[in-house]
Amino acid sequence: MISVLYLLLTMVLGMQVKGSDGGVVASEAEDGLFPSKVTIEMTNFIQKQHLIVHCKDKKHDLGAQIINTGETYSFVVTPNAFAKVTLYFCKFYFASSSYYFDIYRQDRDDCPDHGCYWDIFENGPCKINLRSRQCFSWNGN
Repeated sequence: MISVLYLLLTMVLGMQVKGSDGGVVASEAEDGLFPSKVTIEMTNFIQKQHLIVHCKDKKHDLGAQIINTGETYSFVVTPNAFAKVTLYFCKFYFASSSYYFDIYRQDRDDCPDHGCYWDIFENGPCKINLRSRQCFSWNGN
């Protein structure tokens, strides 16, 4: 009986980690016991200014990226399977100033079809939902 239970558990876990070599894009990830990877996309809507974005979490530093007006930068996040604690934060530089925002908070962000889409404006980022736009202010220092 224990052998059968062990075999079933191994099969279920094997299906969940299938393709976990980093080559799976969010749209190919399957729903199951563990959360699917989420693609974060940010589009620069700051007029006539390039935007420098530097995103990271406590373990990963994605480095600084330059995004020209109208261009999009994206990266993939793997949410925590046991608690809604995954957090990616970004520093945004434009017009000789810097701003900070939590671009992905697992406890806040419900990302349909495994994607969170953001438009970045001078006043702050706006999350694009299916039928609406939810805008946020920049975080304090």
